[in-house]
Amino acid sequence: MRDVAIIGVAQTKFGELWSNSFRQLISNAGLGAIEDSGVGGKDLEAMFVGNMSGGLFVQQEHIASLIADSMGLLPIPCTRVEAACASGGLALRQGIMAVASGYHDVVVAAGLMLWMPLQLLLLLQIRNGKLSKELLSLHYMQ
Repeated sequence: MRDVAIIGVAQTKFGELWSNSFRQLISNAGLGAIEDSGVGGKDLEAMFVGNMSGGLFVQQEHIASLIADSMGLLPIPCTRVEAACASGGLALRQGIMAVASGYHDVVVAAGLMLWMPLQLLLLLQIRNGKLSKELLSLHYMQ
């Protein structure tokens, strides 16, 4: 196994970011980490995205490729991983393993959880058969 270094980091601020979409949040952090690293986008070989319940909360199961596209990183392979609240950590682990094994040299690992009290309320109402799942998506995958 090779040594691995984290060469760039970034994050969005925590809080109620109502005006930002799901894609905007993770793209801003991912592009910030790429800029911080000093590595060009052409040097990136893969991306790992950690997210819990993207299908339920933003009505999108294949968020990895959509995020890579919104960041201008296609056609690199982008994989979504899920491990409940540790999904971002699992994405980082997968990135570390990909580099340590020698399969890739430079990867991006990112995690995002978009959870709001409104979604909890809607989820409870869906379970009671009062609302459709389409209401959960709101504007988050813009």
